[in-house]
Amino acid sequence: MANFTAITYPINATANPSTGGNVSCSVNPVSYGGSSNCTATANAGYTFNGFGGDCYGTSCSLTNVTANKNVTANFVLLANYALNVTQKGTGTGTVTSADGKINCGTDCNESYVKGQSLTLTALADSGSVFSSWSGACSGNNTCVVNMNTMQNVTATFTATAVDLAITKLIVIPVITSANRLIDVQVTVKNFAKKTLNAGNLTVWKHQAKIGTCKALGNARTQVGNLAAGASRTLTVRLRTPSVGTYTARAVIDSSCVTTETDEKDNQLTKSYKIK
Repeated sequence: MANFTAITYPINATANPSTGGNVSCSVNPVSYGGSSNCTATANAGYTFNGFGGDCYGTSCSLTNVTANKNVTANFVLLANYALNVTQKGTGTGTVTSADGKINCGTDCNESYVKGQSLTLTALADSGSVFSSWSGACSGNNTCVVNMNTMQNVTATFTATAVDLAITKLIVIPVITSANRLIDVQVTVKNFAKKTLNAGNLTVWKHQAKIGTCKALGNARTQVGNLAAGASRTLTVRLRTPSVGTYTARAVIDSSCVTTETDEKDNQLTKSYKIK
């Protein structure tokens, strides 16, 4: 008995350049007289620019295959354009992009593929408001930038208030035993554009009610003057009460020596447990 083996022909399918994308064929290798369709998929930042070799144009259909075939998918690198974000004005804030690449403050310049659409959002810090966009965007809503060329966007923030605020309160440890010592760490920031007298920091080991001017807490320490934009972290040590759940409260400028536009952020609380 004679044995016969079907004749097959390989398709050598390659991408040019190799980083541009990939090419796949529906049948590979192809039996004598058979057919196969090849498709090209571009990687990010590239576009497909047509086939070469045994195919030509934007599609590749090989029929009545009776020999080895070579197919090349050609890709072209898309142009990249820079997006430059700047801030101006008397206030402060942050500009972020929907894709997470821009975070200005810290990262204000990124490169984007031609034709990409990008949404920017401006968020003002405490004591400031976002006023407007200029450059590639205008108005005071979100900014949508079409990256068909290099784009420059400016966000203007305006300081609105003389404002001291407690930005962080930490109880260490947050779970402890009765009649032990705990540390209450309080971070104070001056959001104004000038030096402010932060007065005293007053701390309660348990105070659910909002503190008032000159109220006496369990500990008090002087903060004094804070330069514009400056922060300071202070620590007070307190002895824990009996078993239960408590609310530590801290109040900055507790004697109310500085008149502020927003007094609500002068206080902050933190729950902790005594086991």
